[in-house]
Amino acid sequence: MKVLLIFPLTLLATMGFAQPDADSPVRQNAISITLGYNQFKDENLHPKVFHGLLIGSAFRHTSIRKNLSEYTAGLKLSAINTDYEEFPSAAGILILGKYRYLFAITGHYNLKWYLGPAADLQYGTNAYFNWDESHLYFANYLSAGIGSRVSCSMSNKTFDFNLDIPLISVLCRPDYNRQYKIDDMTFGGVIKNLASNPEAAFPDKNFYVKTGLEMKFNSKSGKTRSVGYQFMYHYVHAGNGNPYQNIENSVTYYFIF
Repeated sequence: MKVLLIFPLTLLATMGFAQPDADSPVRQNAISITLGYNQFKDENLHPKVFHGLLIGSAFRHTSIRKNLSEYTAGLKLSAINTDYEEFPSAAGILILGKYRYLFAITGHYNLKWYLGPAADLQYGTNAYFNWDESHLYFANYLSAGIGSRVSCSMSNKTFDFNLDIPLISVLCRPDYNRQYKIDDMTFGGVIKNLASNPEAAFPDKNFYVKTGLEMKFNSKSGKTRSVGYQFMYHYVHAGNGNPYQNIENSVTYYFIF
């Protein structure tokens, strides 16, 4: 297990210390605001579907020479309910992180394709106030996989299509049978609990598709801005519990500087 945990971290370090290209990099920072619609089902609780509002914010740093290096860190909040309850009846919070080092595979001035390794982190929890006040529910992971971007420039706009999928993950899910156990709700207890029951996971146990289309443009003030649409599907079936599924559709506005 320790070897599997070290693998995604080693991948991060290897990508981070990749040899620079000769040309000066083009660096870009962005702060984003996301609004979307969230649907998920955690069968460790019950098979009913929760749905509702999704909001989030993140910081992103991109550096492009010939190849592309990009990291993102952010926070995502959900307010949700089932069809049998008033809104909201449950809430979720996620800390998200991502790093990608993508190699320039092919392309020319206005059309480029990047492909390379990507690391992804999800750490957080959902609370179901009407169903289970004694336990936290989560599907946390640290994964190493493949990332891709197709970038197309047209007049004064740039369109980026992104796609990420996992290859290997360290997955954490709560115990399935907790009928006679109350979770430790202290700060330290929650932090420890959300990283409990780690196991190795290939795409048959932890699979996601994260994709989206982003358009960069110049605002009336002359500053670069960006707007995008993202789609995410996430499926988890750990060895100690029932499946978890999540679908997100969202739009994001980026303040680029």
